[in-house]
Amino acid sequence: AHEEIALSDQVDKRLTVAGVTSLWEILLQDWINNIHCNAPLIGLRAEASSYESIVQKLEQGSIALGFLYEPPQLRDMVVQEVGEVSLIMVSEEQGISVDDALSQGYIRVDWGTLFTSLHEDYFPQRPIAAVRANIASIALGLIDNCGGAAYLPTSLVNEKLRQGKLFKVEDAPEIPLKA
Repeated sequence: AHEEIALSDQVDKRLTVAGVTSLWEILLQDWINNIHCNAPLIGLRAEASSYESIVQKLEQGSIALGFLYEPPQLRDMVVQEVGEVSLIMVSEEQGISVDDALSQGYIRVDWGTLFTSLHEDYFPQRPIAAVRANIASIALGLIDNCGGAAYLPTSLVNEKLRQGKLFKVEDAPEIPLKA
């Protein structure tokens, strides 16, 4: 309450948003930067959180906007698609097959249940990945420093693809996710 009263002299409105961590890296950071730079009279609270926590906070009304890959089943909530994230399998090794990429240093990034389901459908006989990460930058750092392959957003890896530092695994399917 003390914070709200103190802020009322500085801002006209408050906006509290939460998003799954991986969406902050590839979509939400630019969006929140734009709001902060262009609407300084809006007080912002931004959170990176889990799917479950965001859904709970939406139900409680403690956040105004929640950004997820999978729409929650909530009454009286408006769900709107704000973008698509295209995931491609990349490797530091040029010309590697999808089978080799999955069996030689594959890093499994947790993109949510839809991705997991599609991944299982595409690769039912794949080896279990020894390394898992919950955000793209961890997987990208591991590939940059130690090699391997992972499904990462095209927007995150385009520059490295152009520079020849990463290569698309050509026979791996692209997996689109909606935000």
